[in-house]
Amino acid sequence: MDIPANAKYAIIREISQRTDNLLSVKQLCSLAGVSRSGYYHYLSTEEDRQRRERQDQEDFRRIVEAYQFRGYAKGARGIYMRLIHMDPPMVMNIKKIRRLMKKYGLKCPIRKVNPYRRMAKALKTSYVAPNLLNREFETRGPRAVLLTDITYSSNGKVPRCYLSAIIDASRKELLAWILMSRRANRWDNAPQESFFGHMKDEIDLSACTCFEQVHEAIRTWADYYNNERYQWVLPAWPRLNITGIS
Repeated sequence: MDIPANAKYAIIREISQRTDNLLSVKQLCSLAGVSRSGYYHYLSTEEDRQRRERQDQEDFRRIVEAYQFRGYAKGARGIYMRLIHMDPPMVMNIKKIRRLMKKYGLKCPIRKVNPYRRMAKALKTSYVAPNLLNREFETRGPRAVLLTDITYSSNGKVPRCYLSAIIDASRKELLAWILMSRRANRWDNAPQESFFGHMKDEIDLSACTCFEQVHEAIRTWADYYNNERYQWVLPAWPRLNITGIS
Protein backbone atom coordinates (compact mmCIF):
# COMPACT_ATOMS: atom_id res chain seq x y z
CA MET A 1 0.00 0.00 0.00
CA ASP A 2 1.35 3.42 -0.97
CA ILE A 3 1.78 5.77 2.00
CA PRO A 4 1.12 9.46 1.28
CA ALA A 5 4.15 11.73 1.47
CA ASN A 6 2.60 13.79 4.29
CA ALA A 7 2.23 10.64 6.38
CA LYS A 8 5.90 9.83 5.80
CA TYR A 9 6.91 13.36 6.77
CA ALA A 10 4.92 13.05 10.00
CA ILE A 11 6.66 9.76 10.83
CA ILE A 12 10.09 11.29 10.14
CA ARG A 13 9.32 14.23 12.41
CA GLU A 14 8.10 11.93 15.18
CA ILE A 15 11.20 9.69 14.96
CA SER A 16 13.65 12.60 14.71
CA GLN A 17 12.28 14.04 17.96
CA ARG A 18 12.90 10.87 19.96
CA THR A 19 15.75 11.03 22.46
CA ASP A 20 17.02 7.59 21.42
CA ASN A 21 17.03 8.32 17.69
CA LEU A 22 20.44 7.80 16.05
CA LEU A 23 19.46 8.61 12.45
CA SER A 24 19.78 11.98 10.78
CA VAL A 25 16.96 13.65 8.87
CA LYS A 26 18.85 12.89 5.65
CA GLN A 27 18.97 9.18 6.50
CA LEU A 28 15.32 9.07 7.54
CA CYS A 29 14.24 10.77 4.32
CA SER A 30 16.32 8.33 2.28
CA LEU A 31 14.76 5.35 4.04
CA ALA A 32 11.26 6.78 3.52
CA GLY A 33 11.94 7.58 -0.14
CA VAL A 34 11.24 11.33 0.18
CA SER A 35 13.34 14.43 -0.33
CA ARG A 36 14.75 16.58 2.47
CA SER A 37 13.45 19.71 0.76
CA GLY A 38 9.95 18.20 0.77
CA TYR A 39 10.25 17.36 4.45
CA TYR A 40 11.39 20.87 5.42
CA HIS A 41 8.60 22.36 3.32
CA TYR A 42 6.20 20.12 5.25
CA LEU A 43 7.53 21.56 8.52
CA SER A 44 7.27 25.16 7.30
CA THR A 45 3.63 24.75 6.26
CA GLU A 46 2.44 23.10 9.48
CA GLU A 47 0.45 26.14 10.55
CA ASP A 48 -1.36 26.31 7.21
CA ARG A 49 -2.29 22.61 7.41
CA GLN A 50 -3.67 23.04 10.92
CA ARG A 51 -5.70 26.03 9.77
CA ARG A 52 -7.13 24.05 6.83
CA GLU A 53 -7.92 21.14 9.13
CA ARG A 54 -9.79 23.41 11.55
CA GLN A 55 -11.73 24.85 8.62
CA ASP A 56 -12.55 21.37 7.32
CA GLN A 57 -13.81 20.34 10.74
CA GLU A 58 -16.02 23.43 11.00
CA ASP A 59 -17.40 22.94 7.48
CA PHE A 60 -18.02 19.26 8.19
CA ARG A 61 -19.94 20.22 11.34
CA ARG A 62 -22.28 22.26 9.15
CA ILE A 63 -22.55 19.37 6.69
CA VAL A 64 -23.60 17.00 9.48
CA GLU A 65 -26.13 19.57 10.69
CA ALA A 66 -27.65 19.72 7.20
CA TYR A 67 -27.42 15.92 6.79
CA GLN A 68 -29.36 15.32 10.01
CA PHE A 69 -31.96 18.07 9.47
CA ARG A 70 -35.37 16.80 10.56
CA GLY A 71 -33.94 13.29 10.89
CA TYR A 72 -33.83 12.45 7.18
CA ALA A 73 -30.46 11.39 5.72
CA LYS A 74 -29.37 13.20 2.56
CA GLY A 75 -26.87 12.90 -0.27
CA ALA A 76 -24.37 15.60 -1.27
CA ARG A 77 -26.92 17.48 -3.39
CA GLY A 78 -29.52 17.38 -0.64
CA ILE A 79 -26.93 18.70 1.80
CA TYR A 80 -26.01 21.50 -0.62
CA MET A 81 -29.67 22.53 -0.97
CA ARG A 82 -30.17 22.46 2.81
CA LEU A 83 -27.04 24.57 3.44
CA ILE A 84 -28.19 27.40 1.15
CA HIS A 85 -31.53 27.50 3.00
CA MET A 86 -30.01 27.61 6.49
CA ASP A 87 -29.97 30.74 8.61
CA PRO A 88 -27.54 32.23 7.71
CA PRO A 89 -27.26 30.61 4.25
CA MET A 90 -24.04 28.78 3.47
CA VAL A 91 -22.80 28.11 -0.07
CA MET A 92 -20.44 25.13 -0.27
CA ASN A 93 -19.11 23.55 -3.45
CA ILE A 94 -20.55 20.09 -4.18
CA LYS A 95 -17.03 18.69 -4.69
CA LYS A 96 -16.02 20.00 -1.27
CA ILE A 97 -19.08 18.45 0.36
CA ARG A 98 -18.25 15.07 -1.19
CA ARG A 99 -14.55 15.44 -0.23
CA LEU A 100 -15.37 16.13 3.41
CA MET A 101 -17.96 13.36 3.54
CA LYS A 102 -15.33 10.92 2.26
CA LYS A 103 -12.64 12.34 4.56
CA TYR A 104 -14.71 11.96 7.73
CA GLY A 105 -16.62 8.81 6.72
CA LEU A 106 -20.12 10.24 6.25
CA LYS A 107 -22.00 8.01 3.79
CA CYS A 108 -25.06 9.13 1.90
CA PRO A 109 -28.00 6.80 1.28
CA ILE A 110 -27.83 4.79 -1.94
CA ARG A 111 -31.04 4.42 -3.89
CA LYS A 112 -32.15 0.87 -4.66
CA VAL A 113 -32.54 -0.15 -8.28
CA ASN A 114 -36.09 0.42 -9.50
CA PRO A 115 -37.66 -3.08 -9.82
CA TYR A 116 -40.05 -1.86 -12.53
CA ARG A 117 -37.13 -1.10 -14.85
CA ARG A 118 -35.76 -4.62 -14.47
CA MET A 119 -39.24 -6.02 -15.00
CA ALA A 120 -39.77 -3.94 -18.14
CA LYS A 121 -36.53 -5.23 -19.64
CA ALA A 122 -37.37 -8.83 -18.77
CA LEU A 123 -40.96 -8.70 -20.03
CA LYS A 124 -40.46 -7.19 -23.47
CA THR A 125 -43.59 -7.40 -25.58
CA SER A 126 -44.50 -6.49 -29.14
CA TYR A 127 -46.89 -3.78 -27.94
CA VAL A 128 -45.53 -0.52 -26.57
CA ALA A 129 -47.90 2.14 -25.23
CA PRO A 130 -47.56 5.62 -26.77
CA ASN A 131 -44.99 7.74 -24.98
CA LEU A 132 -47.13 10.86 -24.71
CA LEU A 133 -44.93 12.85 -22.35
CA ASN A 134 -41.57 11.76 -23.76
CA ARG A 135 -40.23 12.28 -20.22
CA GLU A 136 -40.55 16.07 -20.61
CA PHE A 137 -41.87 16.60 -17.11
CA GLU A 138 -40.64 20.14 -16.37
CA THR A 139 -41.25 21.88 -19.72
CA ARG A 140 -45.04 21.64 -19.61
CA GLY A 141 -45.33 23.86 -16.56
CA PRO A 142 -46.96 23.45 -13.12
CA ARG A 143 -50.27 21.58 -12.80
CA ALA A 144 -50.17 20.57 -16.49
CA VAL A 145 -49.27 16.93 -15.76
CA LEU A 146 -50.29 15.19 -12.55
CA LEU A 147 -48.94 11.76 -11.65
CA THR A 148 -50.46 9.26 -9.26
CA ASP A 149 -49.60 5.80 -8.05
CA ILE A 150 -49.97 3.49 -5.06
CA THR A 151 -47.23 1.95 -2.94
CA TYR A 152 -47.25 0.05 0.32
CA SER A 153 -45.30 0.19 3.57
CA SER A 154 -44.91 -2.57 6.11
CA ASN A 155 -42.57 -3.15 9.06
CA GLY A 156 -43.99 -6.44 10.31
CA LYS A 157 -45.63 -4.80 13.34
CA VAL A 158 -48.72 -3.29 11.74
CA PRO A 159 -50.87 -4.49 8.83
CA ARG A 160 -49.63 -3.50 5.38
CA CYS A 161 -50.50 0.17 4.70
CA TYR A 162 -51.20 1.45 1.20
CA LEU A 163 -50.26 4.99 0.23
CA SER A 164 -51.81 6.80 -2.73
CA ALA A 165 -50.20 10.10 -3.75
CA ILE A 166 -50.58 12.76 -6.44
CA ILE A 167 -47.55 14.84 -7.44
CA ASP A 168 -47.00 17.68 -9.89
CA ALA A 169 -44.74 16.29 -12.64
CA SER A 170 -43.20 19.71 -13.32
CA ARG A 171 -42.21 20.70 -9.79
CA LYS A 172 -42.24 17.31 -8.03
CA GLU A 173 -44.64 18.88 -5.54
CA LEU A 174 -46.80 16.59 -3.41
CA LEU A 175 -50.37 17.78 -4.01
CA ALA A 176 -52.36 15.21 -2.05
CA TRP A 177 -51.94 11.85 -0.37
CA ILE A 178 -53.99 9.30 1.50
CA LEU A 179 -52.92 6.29 3.63
CA MET A 180 -55.30 3.26 3.34
CA SER A 181 -55.34 0.29 5.69
CA ARG A 182 -56.31 -2.10 2.87
CA ARG A 183 -55.68 -2.39 -0.85
CA ALA A 184 -57.91 -0.16 -3.00
CA ASN A 185 -60.46 -1.38 -5.87
CA ARG A 186 -48.37 3.10 -14.92
CA TRP A 187 -44.40 3.74 -18.31
CA ASP A 188 -44.26 7.42 -18.20
CA ASN A 189 -44.48 7.73 -14.43
CA ALA A 190 -40.80 7.98 -13.46
CA PRO A 191 -41.09 11.00 -11.10
CA GLN A 192 -43.85 9.22 -9.15
CA GLU A 193 -41.75 6.08 -8.80
CA SER A 194 -38.78 8.24 -7.77
CA PHE A 195 -40.96 10.01 -5.21
CA PHE A 196 -41.97 6.71 -3.59
CA GLY A 197 -38.34 5.55 -3.67
CA HIS A 198 -37.14 8.65 -1.81
CA MET A 199 -39.98 8.32 0.68
CA LYS A 200 -39.14 4.71 1.54
CA ASP A 201 -35.42 5.53 1.78
CA GLU A 202 -35.97 8.42 4.18
CA ILE A 203 -38.90 7.38 6.40
CA ASP A 204 -38.08 4.99 9.25
CA LEU A 205 -41.22 3.02 10.14
CA SER A 206 -39.42 0.43 12.28
CA ALA A 207 -40.72 1.93 15.54
CA CYS A 208 -44.37 2.22 14.40
CA THR A 209 -46.76 -0.18 16.12
CA CYS A 210 -50.12 1.03 14.78
CA PHE A 211 -51.72 2.59 11.72
CA GLU A 212 -51.92 6.02 13.38
CA GLN A 213 -48.14 6.11 13.96
CA VAL A 214 -47.48 5.19 10.32
CA HIS A 215 -49.87 7.95 9.25
CA GLU A 216 -48.11 10.52 11.47
CA ALA A 217 -44.66 9.50 10.18
CA ILE A 218 -45.81 9.97 6.58
CA ARG A 219 -47.59 13.24 7.41
CA THR A 220 -44.38 14.62 8.97
CA TRP A 221 -42.28 13.54 5.99
CA ALA A 222 -44.83 14.97 3.51
CA ASP A 223 -44.55 18.36 5.22
CA TYR A 224 -40.74 18.11 5.07
CA TYR A 225 -40.80 17.02 1.40
CA ASN A 226 -43.01 19.90 0.27
CA ASN A 227 -41.51 22.69 2.37
CA GLU A 228 -37.90 21.85 3.27
CA ARG A 229 -36.64 19.12 0.94
CA TYR A 230 -35.54 21.38 -1.90
CA GLN A 231 -35.31 19.99 -5.45
CA TRP A 232 -31.82 20.12 -7.00
CA VAL A 233 -32.92 21.12 -10.52
CA LEU A 234 -35.59 23.60 -9.47
CA PRO A 235 -35.50 27.03 -7.74
CA ALA A 236 -37.24 27.54 -4.43
CA TRP A 237 -40.91 28.55 -4.68
CA PRO A 238 -43.87 28.83 -2.32
CA ARG A 239 -45.29 25.36 -1.90
CA LEU A 240 -48.57 24.07 -0.61
CA ASN A 241 -49.01 22.91 2.95
CA ILE A 242 -50.65 19.60 2.07
CA THR A 243 -52.02 17.24 4.71
CA GLY A 244 -53.22 13.71 4.24
CA ILE A 245 -56.81 13.06 3.23
CA SER A 246 -58.64 11.31 5.99
